[in-house]
Amino acid sequence: MKVLDTRHFKASFSNIAKEKEEVVITKRGKPVGIFQPITDRSLREKRISIAMKLISLGKGRKGRVSEDHDRVLYEG
Repeated sequence: MKVLDTRHFKASFSNIAKEKEEVVITKRGKPVGIFQPITDRSLREKRISIAMKLISLGKGRKGRVSEDHDRVLYEG
């Protein structure tokens, strides 16, 4: 896993995104974030997670289930 400071991360983001490698981002030598590329599988898992949250928000509220939950869950 690469470690880059914020300045270098920002300057080389396009190349980093193409490499699809995790990067720890630091500021003044301390970790402040992680860049983690999305795979097809992780994207599908995230969509399912969002759809389940939308569905749970509508439970017990007649007519309030998000109309977007099917699109979020099944498109892609």
